[in-house]
Amino acid sequence: MRKIILIVITLLLCACGQGSDVVFETNETEPKHLGTTFVYYEHFTDKGDGFYLYDLYQLVYVDSNYNSIPLSYLSFADDKEVNLLEDYQFDKYYDAFFFGSSVQQFGDSLYFLSEGQDIEQNVGYYLNQVDLKGENRKQLLSLTFVPYLFILHQDRLIITENNMNGLILHIYDNQLKEIETLEVDGSVSRLHAYDEYVYMTVDNHGSSAIKRLDLRDFSITNVHDNDSLLFVNGDKFGTYNVSKKANEVDDLSEIYTITKIFDLETNKLLSETHDEMIGYFDDEYVYVASLKEEEMKYIKYDYEYNIIQEITPSDFMTSSRLLVTIFISQDFYHIIRVIDDSIISKGFIDGKMSYFNCSFEVNDCEVFYQDNNSVD
Repeated sequence: MRKIILIVITLLLCACGQGSDVVFETNETEPKHLGTTFVYYEHFTDKGDGFYLYDLYQLVYVDSNYNSIPLSYLSFADDKEVNLLEDYQFDKYYDAFFFGSSVQQFGDSLYFLSEGQDIEQNVGYYLNQVDLKGENRKQLLSLTFVPYLFILHQDRLIITENNMNGLILHIYDNQLKEIETLEVDGSVSRLHAYDEYVYMTVDNHGSSAIKRLDLRDFSITNVHDNDSLLFVNGDKFGTYNVSKKANEVDDLSEIYTITKIFDLETNKLLSETHDEMIGYFDDEYVYVASLKEEEMKYIKYDYEYNIIQEITPSDFMTSSRLLVTIFISQDFYHIIRVIDDSIISKGFIDGKMSYFNCSFEVNDCEVFYQDNNSVD
């Protein structure tokens, strides 16, 4: 009997079709994914637009009316689907969703990483494919290293390997042939793609820098120093930095967060907020969660920092200045996406991971999905 308990994490879903030899491909130059938790897709079912989320070991589809449809656990024992939060047995092997992996959509398929072990305790790591219902799993690629992050963009697959000597980028073509291996000083914590580039946060000796990989010649250049990447959207990128006020090193209440938006080409500063966490931005507006008050508040700004609209959610949603800085606070409800001018946020209620649809029109938030497997 084997029981695996992993750390709770919500994972990104991002946007490829298949040919006879080509495993994945896309003609899109701009991927439809943001952040590390969420993505919005068109026309997944006849019900219309919707999105996926993967939290606490289960893939869930949410339609345009915010009805949640549980799909697959994406983990298997002897070809039988299993929930990693429950005891299970295997006679030949298990193959479990890899902690830290994302689930990425290209065309009619979803892709994710897994970790497997056979009865003789041989361990392996794999790239997998399932259909849009989380079914018909195929094991596409066996890896010779322990992976960390991966991203599919245009006709390239990038998988990162963090080892004792630093970061290694493994680059594959759309037939899953490894075509380049690059070494980078430091470790990578985020991957995002736009146009011909993959952007990443590289942490090295206590400092962070945003770098970009050119998918045409595989060169790596520096984009921005001293901040970590939030996400890339169109021709803009967002950053965050956590600091402490002078002479208050031991007082956690004096931690504050600075988030900024820059132009990708010129690196020009377009917006800056203090004690507000940017959750989303587009060409017109910036959406933030305020950390300034005990009462939770979502604010929609224009790029001149004028308040356009605000939401003060229900009483059970409270703000926190503390653990929010590393995105795991249990009493902070951060923005993970904006869809049709409605904020999608997540947080804990009574130890259960919960997802909210927050409307500017009614100035409130409603729970549309709650994971009953959550633990406090």
